Order: sequence, then structure tokens, then C-alpha cells
Amino acid sequence: MDIFAFYEYDIEAYDLRCHPFAPAGAPAGAVVCEVAPGQASRIHNHAETEAFLVLEGEGIVTDGVTRKPIRAGQGVVFAPFVNHIIENRAGAAPLRLISIYWMGDLATRHREQVQTGPDLRDTLIYSAASRGDQNPHQSGAILHRALDQRGVACLHVRASDDAPDVDDRADRAAFRDMVIAQLMRDGHVVTRTAPAFIDATGRFLHETHVRGTCPHCGCETSAPFCETCRMPVACDTLIDPRNGRDGTPVEIAPVARRFFRLAEIAPRLDTVIKQMQMPARAYACAQAILDHGLHDIPCSYPVPAETGIQVPGYAGQAADTPADTLADPLAERCIGHLWDIARATIAQGSLPAVPGEALSRACDPDRMLVHCYGHADIAIHTLLLPALLGALDPALAMPRQHLVTPLSDGSGASHAPGTASDPLIGQMLQRWGEDVAALLAPHGGTVPEPGAWLTDQQAWLAQLHDLAGRLDRLLTPEAFDPQIAWRNLTDFAQDSIRFCQAQRQLGTSGPARDYARTGAALAALGLKAFGILAAPLLPDHAAGIRAAFPDSRNDARDAVVFLPAGTVFRHEVIGNAERRQAANA
Repeated sequence: MDIFAFYEYDIEAYDLRCHPFAPAGAPAGAVVCEVAPGQASRIHNHAETEAFLVLEGEGIVTDGVTRKPIRAGQGVVFAPFVNHIIENRAGAAPLRLISIYWMGDLATRHREQVQTGPDLRDTLIYSAASRGDQNPHQSGAILHRALDQRGVACLHVRASDDAPDVDDRADRAAFRDMVIAQLMRDGHVVTRTAPAFIDATGRFLHETHVRGTCPHCGCETSAPFCETCRMPVACDTLIDPRNGRDGTPVEIAPVARRFFRLAEIAPRLDTVIKQMQMPARAYACAQAILDHGLHDIPCSYPVPAETGIQVPGYAGQAADTPADTLADPLAERCIGHLWDIARATIAQGSLPAVPGEALSRACDPDRMLVHCYGHADIAIHTLLLPALLGALDPALAMPRQHLVTPLSDGSGASHAPGTASDPLIGQMLQRWGEDVAALLAPHGGTVPEPGAWLTDQQAWLAQLHDLAGRLDRLLTPEAFDPQIAWRNLTDFAQDSIRFCQAQRQLGTSGPARDYARTGAALAALGLKAFGILAAPLLPDHAAGIRAAFPDSRNDARDAVVFLPAGTVFRHEVIGNAERRQAANA
């Protein structure tokens, strides 16, 4: 322990002689202060709650409205942002007191929101692109970065059905065969003669190679689900069918095939989709399909023997996985999706003998499963995948959160933050950094301790806390909306630039100096907070901002915590990758 002299004053604050004695890192500040006879503290306010405990003498305290006497053995507490003065009017005796101040709710509110916010269970994010649209993968990456900031154990798995890894093909094929074999044993896949398309030569045509008019919405599509309204389309209901390759007419004839018995699972799916969290468009589509009635899904088709791609257990049939044809949802897309999910938690070459066991770690009921996909794949992720999971093992967890093209508008146009407008973002951040540097220059290029507060400074801090609270929701699975989050961030950046310009008018001397310190500290806080809050959406730009403040962490809990007084600001690294790397080195 250290013994110190109580009244050896070494600093001056608000016209009082002071001696700070709280240890570094303490949750509150503590200062011994002395008010000379006939003197008073400079009127001020601050973000902290402050308590005065009078040790010696007597005086008067004022909160800007009321004046009250105070003497040794008494104390008074001032709430944040309340103007206050303490005066010594007792003649020759000094007024000595201890000031204890703490940030309280202002400092802890956002940290507690992050720690006790929405469901923070381990999360597996699965993103699947459709027709080359990278929107789901971008959304999954944003959510992954946001959850990582919050300390959530998170795994992001990207679908590989468009281009499976060469090293993965053997395990992928083995898993597919294992799934089909179990579904056949359990009676979920049966042989049935049903209508199918035949070309002019009598050769079987896969549904996805036949174009026609959807009987539900009148748009051109192929089977088994309409590409526009997503309703199920059986081959014998497609209007004016024609060969999608050459436009020639097609015929319908009975063909023996294997079918996944989706219709018998439909009653259970009605309950399942009501337990999922999804946007209105996805739910309306899934419910409309259920109301219309699900039909069984073909999962094989007859092929010439020379193709060499056979379904285990029966000859003359192929699973829907050949490279020269599009596949229907079950055998190709759904089993492929399940394999991508399973392989994320099992080592290569150690495939379990049972599909449910392979999926058990990824689809653990204690883990939140989040699926990111496009509108074209609503039926797959809300109906077919859950049906297949339930058929393989009822104990497997279903995808709970469904994020359906959150980076696209109604027309399907992508709006990934920071892509098309990237140069403008960089320019905006550089200007912001220059404004902050100008405010910190009178303080040696370092962050000062906040002083007294003006109304616009209080309002701006409230705006920052409000922004952090909104982003806590907008970048979590339950309310994921990166477009609104991005608009909130850019609006805040522009407001912050205007705030900096207003604070520069205060100057750094005279009565305004205490307010100027607060303005400079707030300007630095806002930029640092942006470097954390924007990290899920703009990882590169945000990293540049954090590099400008030594020891700044990419932790959502620190977003609105004031920077320590004396923190150096290196604005030259913002927007400059080479300087940022050198600074970090």
C-alpha cells in the first residue's frame, strides 16, 4: 500500500487546487480539492455523477438554480450534466473536500446491452448462393463478423454445390449415397410410376430441361417449383411444355422413378415453419405452398446404362447429380446442402456411418442455425431441408433464423454496403479524421479528458448511445437488417462531421476551454465508435479507423466507452492501407 499526503495539490481543475488519488483503472475517480477563502469553483457540468464530501470548512453549493450551505461532515451529489459550483465564503479558513465521480449507467448501459442482449448461443450460419448471386454469402459474412464482435462462438459455412472442392468429392458422394440408402430403408423414398416428360425421340427429359407456363402465376418456368411464385409445379400441370434446349414440343408418358414422400410430412411442416423466424415474403411463400398441397419430389430418373451414375440399390436409375444436367431440389441441392453443413463439424475422411450422426454436431438443438439464401430458394430452406432433416433424424435441430436476401431490394438489385460507393466512403472517413485531428491538435494530438458539457454535446452523446443500441439489434439474427444499419451509420458519420465543425468554433482558451475539451473528446469517441460499430459492414475501413487509435479493440462492448485521456490519434492511417500496416507493425 502507498501512503500519500492529503493536501499536496499537484493539479488545478475548474479553478480548484486538486490532488487525484484513485488508482489507475478504478471504476471511479477520487480527488482531494481545496477552495481558497473567498473563491469558488468554475461553473461546469460533466457526464459523470459527482459526490462532494466536505472534510473541513463550510461553503455554499449551487446547482444552477438552488443555493444551499454545506459544512464539514456533509455531502452533496450532482447528477450528470447538472451545472454546479462550490463556494468558500467562510473568511480565512480553506474549504477542503473529496470529489468522487463515476460514469455509472452512462458507461455501463451499452456494455450490458451487448452482454445480456438477444440469444447469444453458439451459432452456425449457412449461406447458399443461387444463380451466382453472392448476396447470401455477403449477408452471412456480415452476421458472422457482428456475432464475433459480441463474443459469440460462430461458424459460417458457405454452400459448395456450385463448385464442390475436389478433395471433398469422395466424402460428398458417400454421404449422398448414405442418405438415399437410409431414406429407402425407412420408407421415405419409394418407387412409383408417374407422368414424366419425353422428347420427340422418346428419351426422358429431366423437369429442369422443360420450359412452360406456371399454372399459378402465368410466368415462364420449369418444374418442380415456379421460378417466380415458387409454387410447386408438377410436370402434368405445366402449360404448353417444350424442350428447354431446342424449343421443340414434348410429350408426357408414365415413367417409373423414385420419389421422396414429401406429401406425408406436410402436416409436420406446418408446425415447423411457424417455429421459424423469417421475413413475411418467405413465410407467405412457404405457407401458400403448404396450403396448396405438397407433392412428392422425384429424386431419380431413368438413364442409359453408359452414364455410370447409378443409385445404390436399384439399376437403371440415377440420382440427380450428373454434371451435365441441372438437378432437382432434393437429391442435388438438399442433400448437397446437408453435406456442406455436416462437413463443417467433422474431419475429412472420418464420415460417420449414419447421416444423423454426421449432422448431429452441426444441428445440435443447443446451437442456433441461421440460413441465408435468395428468394428463389425459399421452398428448399423452409420446407424441403426441414423435411429431409426430420426424415433422417427427428432429434436434429431445424434452421431457426431465415435471412432471405437482406442485401437486395424488391427488384433483386444488390445493395452490399461499401461496394459501389467505396471511394466516397473513404473520402468521407478521411475528412472526418482530419476534423478530429484539428480538434485534438491543441491537446498535442491526443485525446483530452472531457470537461464541461453543452447541450449539443449531450445530445450528440445520446445519439451515439442510441445508434449503438439500434445496431445491437439490427446486426443480430433476430432482427438482421444490414441496409438499415448502414443507413444509420452513414447518417451518423455525416452528423459527426457537422458536429466536429461546430466544436471547432469553441477555441481552446478562456471560458470555453472546458467545453472545447469535451467536444474534442467526443469527436474522438465518435470516430472510434464508428470503427467498431461499422466493422461487420466495412471491415477494411473500420480496421483503418481502429488503427488510428492505439489499443482500440474490435469489441462491441467497447464501442461507446470514452478513450483514455492521452490516447494518441494517428489520423494519417485512415484510408491508407500501407500506413496502417506500418503503424500496426
